Amino acid sequence: DTSEAATTEGTPLGSLGSSFSRGVSLFHRRTWARKRSQAIRQRGGAEAYALTVDDATVYFTDASSALTSSVTIRRAPKIGGAVTTLVDDAEQPTALAVDATTLYYAELNAARVMKVPKLGGTPVALATGLFASSIALDTTTVYFGACEGACAMQSVMAVPKNGGQVVELLTKDTNAGDHAITVGPDHLFWAGRLPPEGSSTGVLAMVPRSGGPATDLVTGPDMLAVAVEPDESAVYWVDFDTGEVGRTELH
Repeated sequence: DTSEAATTEGTPLGSLGSSFSRGVSLFHRRTWARKRSQAIRQRGGAEAYALTVDDATVYFTDASSALTSSVTIRRAPKIGGAVTTLVDDAEQPTALAVDATTLYYAELNAARVMKVPKLGGTPVALATGLFASSIALDTTTVYFGACEGACAMQSVMAVPKNGGQVVELLTKDTNAGDHAITVGPDHLFWAGRLPPEGSSTGVLAMVPRSGGPATDLVTGPDMLAVAVEPDESAVYWVDFDTGEVGRTELH
């Protein structure tokens, strides 16, 4: 066990303890930092609950409620300006991702993964029959976390950006619920909840992007957000229950 205390600006932030494999606590207080903010888009009574950005534009979902089935996906310049509708009837899109030409989104209610030109056009289905709630990209592939039926098993799937065969990379016996994925240069990292239903015990696993055995990295925190260093030297995660940010060193 290589858990240790971490400090930021001289303030000790605590350790994860021996039950967490190779984890370091970076932050565990629920606080908000006040920064200079600007409204890019304002509208009373609407909720934007998923978003992504590219070099010039913010892409976001727009609904009267997070539980609304039919949702609009819009885009707006980072510096503010006209808001453009890309998709006006998405079925509860839970995650967005963008590359140089295309916006990708996971439709939870419709059980499919979609793409649409980011300047506007006709949406195209890349995968169907899978309840996807997280999405990540590399240069050629769309990765998404999904389940089927009652969602007793959570899987990480891959499909070419241009369409084609959907490949399963990882499957976990998990508690149905939220999960997160991110892509490193060699591996895909997945965080989700373990059984039974209602549990807040999580697991963070990694699997080669090309396929192969999965490795569990951390078990314990309810990790619903994950990020990785560009060289895969460490992976970072957030514990939903405590607000703690942790780091797990990989090499």
